[in-house]
Amino acid sequence: MNSGKQDRLKRAEFCAVVAFVLLVCITILFVSVTVAFAVRRSVENNAATKQNAPLQNIAAQNTLAFNSQAQSPASPAQTMGGADPSGANPSTPDSSTAKDLSTVSGMVTDSYCGARHSRNSNRSSTECVRYCTHRGASYILVSSGGTYMLHGNKATFNKFAGQRAKVTGTLDGRVIGVRSIMASN
Repeated sequence: MNSGKQDRLKRAEFCAVVAFVLLVCITILFVSVTVAFAVRRSVENNAATKQNAPLQNIAAQNTLAFNSQAQSPASPAQTMGGADPSGANPSTPDSSTAKDLSTVSGMVTDSYCGARHSRNSNRSSTECVRYCTHRGASYILVSSGGTYMLHGNKATFNKFAGQRAKVTGTLDGRVIGVRSIMASN
């Protein structure tokens, strides 16, 4: 009888050890998968941040340029509600750095939401744009020709947030140095 109890105890001990080892293996597997997903998400976020970094850098440069121009005497570009990103004085026609003016029509929105605002935010598109730009997003213009970063007076852009507008200014790649902006139908 004594040997039968010892056999059962050994089997129970063996089963307990196997169960413990399986539990440890499952825990390690779970932790590994969790870490893999976290690393993947981190890599994707870093890639997205690097893609948006030029836009964020441009927005920071635009803010610095606008603030420095706001401290100098008003130029014609500022009185029109914008600033020329080339730094050229638009009143001097012989300036070699002056760019041609372009007019683009589209929707004034923000770089976070783009053309589609969240339906679950309980905000109108105008409120959403103002909210997102207040939290750090940049003003952009979404048109049939693409998306353009708006450079100029944010208070002016705020008036046209979430609305269709016709923007006139200097076009430098995908950045518009806004000279004027008006509502369009």
